[in-house]
Amino acid sequence: FVTNAFSKACLFLCVGDVSRFLLLQQSEVSTMRHMGGLRAALPCTFYNYLIAACSLVGIPGFAGSLSKEAVLACTLAWANQQAQAGNYLGFLVPVLGFFSSFLAVVYMGRQCYLVFMSTPRWSHKLVTKAPYRTPWLMQLSMATLALCSLAFLYSPLAWDFHSSWLLQQLAHTPILACTL
Repeated sequence: FVTNAFSKACLFLCVGDVSRFLLLQQSEVSTMRHMGGLRAALPCTFYNYLIAACSLVGIPGFAGSLSKEAVLACTLAWANQQAQAGNYLGFLVPVLGFFSSFLAVVYMGRQCYLVFMSTPRWSHKLVTKAPYRTPWLMQLSMATLALCSLAFLYSPLAWDFHSSWLLQQLAHTPILACTL
């Protein structure tokens, strides 16, 4: 799906900007466990990363939710067809799909926290003589890809109740049934 491509491309550019920043800081840090606190130093990169990560994990309102919902709904429909034919092992496919979606949420949340939001864990101070500026072409590319990770570009009906499997399923929960 194209939505996945946009969000992953944006994430790769954001990681490249973080690597470039750390290289210019003469930092030997190369693993997430030793980073932290980059939200203040790279605010535009952080927000672009956050949008792309939300899209990748499938949060409603972001483009990734459209493709993730479609894939998971199709796997459930296929598993139901398999179950009607007597093959209940078909339910392993949607279970694995939902589990891998859960792992993506955990990993992206952990990555965002360790790199941008936690306290800095490197041993040297940031070079403050000349503030770091992301090259304009890289900023433009990240912003364009982050914009393409938003759902309204792909579907004006992204929040429409009748076209969304997720919203229809949420309507059956007792707490949300009266609001949807």
